Amino acid sequence: MKIVIALNANKAIAVEAALQLQTICQRQGVAYAFFEKYEHIDTSGHLDTVGATLLVTVGGDGTILHAAKNTTLPILGVNLGRVGLLCEVPVGQMESALVAVREGKYHMETRTMVRATYQGQTHDALNDMVLYKAGRKLVDFETRLQKESTHKKGKNTDDLLGVVRADGVIVCTPTGSTAYSVASGGSVFVASAGVLGLTPIGAGNLSNRPVVVGDDHQIQMTPKNQAALMECDGHRVASVPAGESVVFAKSPKLVQFVRLDSNAVYERINAKMGVWCV
Repeated sequence: MKIVIALNANKAIAVEAALQLQTICQRQGVAYAFFEKYEHIDTSGHLDTVGATLLVTVGGDGTILHAAKNTTLPILGVNLGRVGLLCEVPVGQMESALVAVREGKYHMETRTMVRATYQGQTHDALNDMVLYKAGRKLVDFETRLQKESTHKKGKNTDDLLGVVRADGVIVCTPTGSTAYSVASGGSVFVASAGVLGLTPIGAGNLSNRPVVVGDDHQIQMTPKNQAALMECDGHRVASVPAGESVVFAKSPKLVQFVRLDSNAVYERINAKMGVWCV
């Protein structure tokens, strides 16, 4: 068994945990490599990821979001952050988790990503894509839904969903429904739901509510009156002038998570967010 270790090297606690994980691997006879070069940790001789079957992230949800876009390996998240909804095990259980994986005592959970296409370039996000105002004024976001028609072969439907005047609009996956979207008034989706969520941020009209569409749709969004900025999982990737369109859709890329407890995801959501707690 060989694993790849990814970490948030800006946190001393993550570097310490990664060093502990190295020791655990050596004790358990597990080969390891590092996801990339890191400061404050010696990665020399340990950058060959060929033959690895598992990516172990040491940090929080942000570490997973960074790694997910750049790997096809299943992910086991070790939580050092404050929320850690995507992470599977606390740092004190790293060794028992590795033993469980080696013994096959786990299952895979598949998560979808959202893809933004703009000016011929694509960006994938596990949580969300956000279009938001570049200045002080609210932006008029025209939103159209496109889908291949089942009645007229070879033709697509193109429906105007509407125009929302807001600080921004979030396009989220089921995974990202518990992130920026829920903080902006969106709903929480179960992980397996085949949907994308559209959540306005600071809408100027109280009738502008979140919308959920099937992930077989393409979502074309156009800032009409002024430029907008676009973020992918919290990182700015583009500036979109007024009148230009971005197309959002389900990404062909999937992310697999290693799960040791089938109920852990919902337990974490309730423990951290109190979605359905009494």
